Amino acid sequence: MTQNLGQIIEANGGIFSRRQALDCGETDRVLAIAVREGVLVRLRRGFYVPAADPSSKHVLHARAALTAQRGRVALTGVSAAALHGFAIHDTSLEVVHLVRLDGGSTRTEAGIVHHGTRQDIEDEIGSYQHPRVRS
Repeated sequence: MTQNLGQIIEANGGIFSRRQALDCGETDRVLAIAVREGVLVRLRRGFYVPAADPSSKHVLHARAALTAQRGRVALTGVSAAALHGFAIHDTSLEVVHLVRLDGGSTRTEAGIVHHGTRQDIEDEIGSYQHPRVRS
């Protein structure tokens, strides 16, 4: 893809249209190959986004997990590291890691590991663009 398309993608928050791609010199064939190879994801007819790397995808799952919680929790471990933008190597990003701040017990459920703590760690929790994070 051309530099101009990269600038368009950045300016549009990661989304671009087929028309914008064609205006930048791309072809329908190139777009189709990019979708088939997993480089692009087709959102709807005529609109695409670059495929997310595993760490970015994990952050989206982590934000969703935080939102779905009823008790007080914060991201921890690899989930907190991914949110902070650290490079993650040789570690599974299939499971979101949360630390329980409500005194709840450790448990695992549907892609989320709830880590319990016996200490009051409230002062160690930071905020990073709204999610609570324990590094």
